[in-house]
Amino acid sequence: MGTPGISLQAIQPFVLNGYAVIRVNQTLERGMDLSPLKAYIEQALAQGYNRIALSLDENSYLYSETLATLVTYYKTIESQGGSLWLVQSNQKVVFIMETLGLTDIIRIVATEDALPRV
Repeated sequence: MGTPGISLQAIQPFVLNGYAVIRVNQTLERGMDLSPLKAYIEQALAQGYNRIALSLDENSYLYSETLATLVTYYKTIESQGGSLWLVQSNQKVVFIMETLGLTDIIRIVATEDALPRV
């Protein structure tokens, strides 16, 4: 049996305040196939969005695969003059990002409405 992945039905892409928001209504877990999420990020970039916000389920946890994906896309987005945002109210995730120094490059807001207007 293969590694479970993010369900396509669990991903809701939309535009808010000039951001391509990719809402994931599914808990991210260790070893999860992130291909569907990556495809939506690639699609947003191809459509010319350089401000991307990933809105994660409050129970999601950032494992090494997810962190590596975030850093990889941060580099791509930053090279296009944009920014990567994480919408997350889970304080464990915020703590991990702060501890690793990632909040210097990937900005975190608690809600989608807290994304600053562009």
